[in-house]
Amino acid sequence: MAFGKDKETEQKDSIKGPLNTLLNIAILILVILLGYFLYSGVGKMIEKPPLKAEGKEEGVKRLIQVKVYNGCGIKGLGEKVTEYLRKNNFDVIDSENYSSFDVEETLVIDNRGNKENALHTAQILGVDPKKNLSENINEDFLLDVVIIIGKDYKILKPFVN
Repeated sequence: MAFGKDKETEQKDSIKGPLNTLLNIAILILVILLGYFLYSGVGKMIEKPPLKAEGKEEGVKRLIQVKVYNGCGIKGLGEKVTEYLRKNNFDVIDSENYSSFDVEETLVIDNRGNKENALHTAQILGVDPKKNLSENINEDFLLDVVIIIGKDYKILKPFVN
């Protein structure tokens, strides 16, 4: 009987040899594929610019949502600025009279903390950002920028042309 077990063991060993070799080759192929995928994934992550830079670039590329207020009381100013901004790819949500008509200089107000949007808006209108750009940041605001047209409207780009 001992002899029979040896013969049986030899048969199992003869089957295990090619099976082990096949399994080792499959594991080697899987390790190579895993290494390739890890290498290609890490390469893509390294090539990406930092998230901060992407946000700044895209900040002005999407439509800037604005609201226009007429702060000097001259009829039709809000509509003219709205039309001008829409031609320059702004999303003007609303245009209405301001609470008073004694605003001397046009103001551009950043509502969402994206100063690039406010600077871009001021540039398009011809407003001096050093003097007439302010912040009233509240993340709950849906509007990016608020514009209050002042008595200096004649120097703004929509009225110069």
